Amino acid sequence: MVQQLREERRAAEAGVEHYEQIWQHRRDEKEKKFQIVQEAPGAFRVTGKQIERMVYQTDWENDEAVAFLQHRFKRLGLDKALERAGARDGDEITILEVTFEFESSHMHDDIYEGLDL
Repeated sequence: MVQQLREERRAAEAGVEHYEQIWQHRRDEKEKKFQIVQEAPGAFRVTGKQIERMVYQTDWENDEAVAFLQHRFKRLGLDKALERAGARDGDEITILEVTFEFESSHMHDDIYEGLDL
């Protein structure tokens, strides 16, 4: 009887764990979404939970941290999305209160590209 109860509990917990994994995946996907708005010619604003969090956590005085942020933007598809929205090299991109010049992905080497699986 104990063995049967243990098996039933394991099965019940496995279903709950799977259910939680599905919802976590959906939350993660939702946070990856971002919006791009052209505020003026040559000026774009990007909003989105994950992108804003990445910008907030970046040490802007550290060149490696900025390069890693560019890599993460590339992985999320931000570079291509900005190009589709009309951004060109040298345009101003604002995320939160940080403004920087747009450099398309072909303008710089991605030193962190080897990290991608």
